[in-house]
Amino acid sequence: AKKTKFKRILLNLYSLKISQIHHLKPKIQEIIQIIEKMQLLLEDLDYAEGYALYYSHLWYIEKIQGNEKKAKKYIAKSAEKLNANNIEDEFVYYTCKYT
Repeated sequence: AKKTKFKRILLNLYSLKISQIHHLKPKIQEIIQIIEKMQLLLEDLDYAEGYALYYSHLWYIEKIQGNEKKAKKYIAKSAEKLNANNIEDEFVYYTCKYT
């Protein structure tokens, strides 16, 4: 239980870091690496909020790289996770809702 809670907190921290640096284009590779770390954490978790964050950040990467079709797919997946689950974590909710 502690390990799961730690992983969820780590996902939120990764998301927060991305939110702080995403406007800096030279940081795109760093953001991609953080997203890959998020993906690895999510493989062990049943955490809808984490997937909502993950897809939200994938949307950003695809959008910035000009891949509109993929970007739309990821933002739809993020919204689906957000709407299909009772999201109690306000950080996740507002990060995904207003990204």
